[in-house]
Amino acid sequence: MIKRALLIFFLAQITACTSQVNRHNIVRFENICASTLEIHTENRSNFDLAPYTTLLHPGRSAVVATYMAYTESIDAQVQENYILEITSQHKKTVIGKDQLLALISEITPQEKNNSRVWIFTDASLCAP
Repeated sequence: MIKRALLIFFLAQITACTSQVNRHNIVRFENICASTLEIHTENRSNFDLAPYTTLLHPGRSAVVATYMAYTESIDAQVQENYILEITSQHKKTVIGKDQLLALISEITPQEKNNSRVWIFTDASLCAP
């Protein structure tokens, strides 16, 4: 009887953990400039810790932050040492955690299944 009760207790714990909804929060930067931008991020993910650098051609977008979580809030997921550098021909912008969260707080995310996607741009990077 005690063994059966313990087994049921442990199975209930496992079921509770596996039934939590896994959410995917994604932040994308879209290049609205007529020229190519360079994107560099560090600590952009809680499952892929490698730095990321890419050239972003006009009209294209890149994932600059991506987090898997059991909560909807992205605030606690972005790491303190998050860095996003966006470089154009005439300007370099550096965005940290607080700036990123401020940027996306003004944007309504697109939602699909368990994913939420924020897309932002920065026209100040474009050539005058």
